[in-house]
Amino acid sequence: MDKKRSMIFYAAVLGFALLTAGCAATREPEVNTAATMAMQEQNDENVRKMLDAFLKNDAKTFIGALPDEMRSQFDVREFENARANLTETLGQPVSYSFDTTLEHPLLLVSVWKVRFERRDSESGTIHQEVLFRVVSGVLDDEPRIISFNFL
Repeated sequence: MDKKRSMIFYAAVLGFALLTAGCAATREPEVNTAATMAMQEQNDENVRKMLDAFLKNDAKTFIGALPDEMRSQFDVREFENARANLTETLGQPVSYSFDTTLEHPLLLVSVWKVRFERRDSESGTIHQEVLFRVVSGVLDDEPRIISFNFL
C-alpha cells in the first residue's frame, strides 16, 4: 500500500510539472562588457590554479587561490580530507576541462569537468568524471571566489 501511494504521489507531481510547463520566450544574450570578460578571465585563471593544485595534491597552492576569508574556512586539513574522500571513491584525478558558464544575474558560475582514474582488477582502468562548480563575484572591484564544490 505504501509503495502504491508513493507511485501516485510521483505521478501527480509529474503531471503537475507537465501541466504547468509552458513556452518561454528566448531573449538575446547580453553582450559581455570588458569588465565581465576580465572577471571571466580572472576566474578561469583562479580555477585552473585550483584544479592544477588538486591534480598535484598541492594543498598550499589550492588554498592560495582562495580569498583570505575562505582560507580560514578551508585550510590544509580540509583540502586533504576532501581530496582523500574523492580519491577513495573515484580514484586519482588525472585531468580537467572547462564545461560551461551558467547564467546568473549577479554572479559568475562556472562548471568544470574533472576526470578521475582508478584500477579495477576485473576490467582494468575505469574513468569517471564529476563536475566542479565555482561561484565568483566582485568585491571591492576585485573578482573573488565565493564558493566551490564537487557535484
